[in-house]
Amino acid sequence: MYVSVSNQSLVTTTVTYVGTVILIGFPVATVLNVILGTAAETLNLESLTTVPGSILIPGVSLVIGLQLAMEAAIIQLSGIDALGRGSVRIAIIRHLVFAVAAASVLIGTIWAGATLVHAESQPSQIVLGMLVALAAFTVLFRASRSFFAGMRLGRNK
Repeated sequence: MYVSVSNQSLVTTTVTYVGTVILIGFPVATVLNVILGTAAETLNLESLTTVPGSILIPGVSLVIGLQLAMEAAIIQLSGIDALGRGSVRIAIIRHLVFAVAAASVLIGTIWAGATLVHAESQPSQIVLGMLVALAAFTVLFRASRSFFAGMRLGRNK
């Protein structure tokens, strides 16, 4: 079957984005939802327990998670220089937020994989833990490769 260049790049872009949503977007949204929910309970914010308020925290968490997934997909497709787009202030904020989020997601994914491996000695749990660890390693490898490619490109300018 013949795939045109535009269709092939669309497929690559779509698969990359879906992969980052699964590996980065949803975990970030989940963790952020727990953190914001706990903070709201600790601060006794009763308005967040009503129906509109109870949708606010998961909604904000999901938007932030999807935005980070989009940034990760852009980095995988275009290299680390893609974070520098826009004004200097936005680029610095984008770099800092992405670095903290990426490190947190990788640490959390590796921790979850290690927990699954050591939880029980059932073969399905071990395989699941190994797949999670492999996914984290793959994301780390691809992000590092893009980062170093961007650094080499920056030195050659």
